[in-house]
Amino acid sequence: MKGNYLTTSPKSVVTLWHANSGEEIASWEIKRYSSEATTHAMTLNEDGDVVTLSSDGVLQSWDYRALVTSL
Repeated sequence: MKGNYLTTSPKSVVTLWHANSGEEIASWEIKRYSSEATTHAMTLNEDGDVVTLSSDGVLQSWDYRALVTSL
């Protein structure tokens, strides 16, 4: 993540954190086709969006900046 933010995803929920304060900004669930699916990989694409890949093959992108602009 760029700047003061980082993301985590221990299972199927992505959480956005403020790196300096340690405060949780937002959490959201990834799309999945099976109840056992988890986040397999996470990266930034060339637009700067967070991209997740679930263990059952669902690729999604998230514009985290929309969540932090209201702070």
